[in-house]
Amino acid sequence: MELGEYIGASAIVVSIFLATVVFIWQSGRSDAKIDRLDARIDRLDAKIEAQGDRLDAKIEALGQRLYTEIREQGRRIEEQGTRIDGQGKRVSDVELEQARLNGVNSVIVNQIHSHED
Repeated sequence: MELGEYIGASAIVVSIFLATVVFIWQSGRSDAKIDRLDARIDRLDAKIEAQGDRLDAKIEALGQRLYTEIREQGRRIEEQGTRIDGQGKRVSDVELEQARLNGVNSVIVNQIHSHED
């Protein structure tokens, strides 16, 4: 083998070796970047989950408060219904009493007219 062929073959072997080293080095860097990104994604997932838990708690508290207010409004409506029923009964009692008095008055008026004659 001549010197030129030897140097050419050596250059090819050295280039393949260097290309392999560079490829392995870049692969290692890519893996490190991916690991950092995975860690960052995990932290973001934890933050999102914590915020979701806080929102769930707030929604639950608001739901309980709304349920309590609805029950209170229902109780007030029932009280109003009872008052209205009571007022309706009082009106009926008053009407009955007035009718009774009208009947008594008509009898008395008839007796007064019959005694005057």
